[in-house]
Amino acid sequence: MLKDLRFAARMLLRSPGFTTAALMILTLGIGATTTMFGATNAVLLRPLPFPDPDRLFVIRETRAQAGFERTVVSAEEYLTWTRGSRVVENAAIFSYPGLAVAIDGAADRLPALRVSAEFFPLLRLTPIAGRPFTRENEQPGRGDVLLISYRLWQDRFGGAPDAIGRAVRVEGKPAVVIGVLPPKFSFMGRVDLIVPETLTPELAAADQGHSFAIYARLAPGITRELAISELTRTALAADHSPKHLTGVTLVPLKDEVIGDARTPMLVLFAAVGCVLLIACANIANLLLARGTARQREIAIRLALGAGRGRVVRQLVIESLLLSFAGGIAGALLATWLTDVLARAAASSIPRADEIHVDMRALLFAVGISLVAGVIFGLVPALHASRTDVNVTLKQEGRGSSGARQRALSVFVVAEIALALVLLVGAALLLASFGKLRNVDPGFDARHALVVPAFLPEWKYPTREALRAFFVRADAELAAIPGVAAVGATNALP
Repeated sequence: MLKDLRFAARMLLRSPGFTTAALMILTLGIGATTTMFGATNAVLLRPLPFPDPDRLFVIRETRAQAGFERTVVSAEEYLTWTRGSRVVENAAIFSYPGLAVAIDGAADRLPALRVSAEFFPLLRLTPIAGRPFTRENEQPGRGDVLLISYRLWQDRFGGAPDAIGRAVRVEGKPAVVIGVLPPKFSFMGRVDLIVPETLTPELAAADQGHSFAIYARLAPGITRELAISELTRTALAADHSPKHLTGVTLVPLKDEVIGDARTPMLVLFAAVGCVLLIACANIANLLLARGTARQREIAIRLALGAGRGRVVRQLVIESLLLSFAGGIAGALLATWLTDVLARAAASSIPRADEIHVDMRALLFAVGISLVAGVIFGLVPALHASRTDVNVTLKQEGRGSSGARQRALSVFVVAEIALALVLLVGAALLLASFGKLRNVDPGFDARHALVVPAFLPEWKYPTREALRAFFVRADAELAAIPGVAAVGATNALP
């Protein structure tokens, strides 16, 4: 085997033009396919980065309208449904505001989570420094604490241990850093700080706004069906049960995180797979042409006693060596492409921060390299091994026999037809991907502008203050010439 490998390497080096062209085709095909596998693996296949992720769910309320599920609930519903429930081990609510944070006088608006205290046991989340907050911090006037991300700790505090206990200002109010989150922590996107939600039964009863999502970990031994039954019974029995409420359902947290990205990503992965198969077809054509040029060499080896199986093995080893080299180059290309994809798609692909070339992606690259080597190498090797020794040696370079030329033409036509079919398939899959990304939303979005409004809590501490701001803003915007309509919402369609 070692002698075969050395001989294969020599033969590839003797044909630098062929080897370079084949390596370039393989590198692009394997690199693109490995990149898409890495993204698909990170987003769709890899479990969420929390202990027992299959026990994590989003609690939604169902309404009388057919097929309608409401993701957000009120704080009072959260307290009634989950606290003291035997089917829920931990449950937390969270909102995802941008918060203005001033550190040493420098202010930035940073992505943040505002959560109830059970968020930390829910995800089994332990700070690498300091501590999480407790239910005491949910009380009015006790929420002046925060946890910061590892990135923020390094960038703004220089990773100093004395960052714990440092005073900052959040939305203009003083707060104290009590903990640092793990380096790779993210939840529904990038998170730079976590602050406590003010939450008491009295405040929850007074504020019936539906603006929270409930995330729950089921108690040991409790099935999803049993939890739905118990929570539905609790929800319907509550005095403050919303009108048209018909029950409660549980959606796996992973499905909630992935959202609508599953089908487009699978379609795109299939399209890239077709591109790899086209690359294999092109290399097979190159090998067929190369095999024709090596007819005399193969005929001499057969005349000297080499068996046809031995010749096939040698030619397949050359193909595998070529594909393995292409796989290494493709994996290196995929490492770069994956970083580019993760940065470019950070706002459009869920879990984009988890996309990277890991061991599974490297094994995938090795696997498809070997499979590709067999796919594009076996047929040309079998074709070359059927060389007629007597005819080939008698021709003395006068060209191939008519039968052999006809057979080669058939193979070439078949390879071109296969490449054309795969190209059409890839084009159709890409067209499907485009349609999935541009589904008719049911409304005309042309000439519509979205203006995010981040209002500091110290200036707008109540719902009445917020409502007054938006009423005034709507009136002033509507008065601008050329503005046809103005509206405000807390969730884009």
